[in-house]
Amino acid sequence: MIQPPQENDLRYPLSASLWGCAPYEEPNLCINDVSLLGPATSLGALGPWSITIWGDYLVFLQGGPIGDVRGYKYSTQEFFDITNDDEIQFAPRLQGGLVVYQDLRLGDSTLEGDWNHSSVWLYDIATEQTMKIAGGDWIACGPDVFGDIVIWEDFRLCPNPHNKNQFYCVEVFGRNLVTDVEFQITDLPTHAKQPPPRIWGDKVFVHMYPPSGGSSALFMFDLPEEAR
Repeated sequence: MIQPPQENDLRYPLSASLWGCAPYEEPNLCINDVSLLGPATSLGALGPWSITIWGDYLVFLQGGPIGDVRGYKYSTQEFFDITNDDEIQFAPRLQGGLVVYQDLRLGDSTLEGDWNHSSVWLYDIATEQTMKIAGGDWIACGPDVFGDIVIWEDFRLCPNPHNKNQFYCVEVFGRNLVTDVEFQITDLPTHAKQPPPRIWGDKVFVHMYPPSGGSSALFMFDLPEEAR
């Protein structure tokens, strides 16, 4: 049975998906240069998840919703590893030449457990350098990046900073990669925040619930002065 395309992302002129082109019997990474108006091309049975595109690069999780983070450079048709280990990584995001992702390499974190020491990491495609951004002593998750700013959901203010189910105490934090200044973006402890937050320019978008529960809404925040 032909599967519908999933895990789609588009940033002109490239689009990419899971199950988007032949052979349809395998979970292939499917890429299409929409400026050429040609058929999509399979890059292999990679089972890609969390596909994200920026410029000439495509980043994804290979083999399912958790696993190693890999990259693909469209102009040279070359794959490259961002992570290649036995640890669990997920939720990659790409902007410019920077990739951020969530990693369970620290402590005894497990995907099914409390994430314990979940942390946010960054990979610079140009320099091939990896660095930890936040977390480890508490949960940091759901990262995003724009320009020199990385943001994430942070559990440090929670009664148990290692329990991933405490949405009402989570706040959104950020870090300026140039100044190395960390800052808090939200301060609404009674509003449950569901990951992941998103950043574009100097605006941060957060999915939140009111204190009384009920329907959620998308809220927009300006970056604080210390982010600049």
